[in-house]
Amino acid sequence: MKSCNADASLRSLTGVERRAFLSTCLKGWAPAAAAPSSA
Repeated sequence: MKSCNADASLRSLTGVERRAFLSTCLKGWAPAAAAPSSA
């Protein structure tokens, strides 16, 4: 949980994007694969 929160903070995720990232991160997905590119 701590590492997922730290990764979300580093990526400056907020709101729905943060929740989606944390959801996939906590399910065991690799953080790099869980972060959608919204740029």
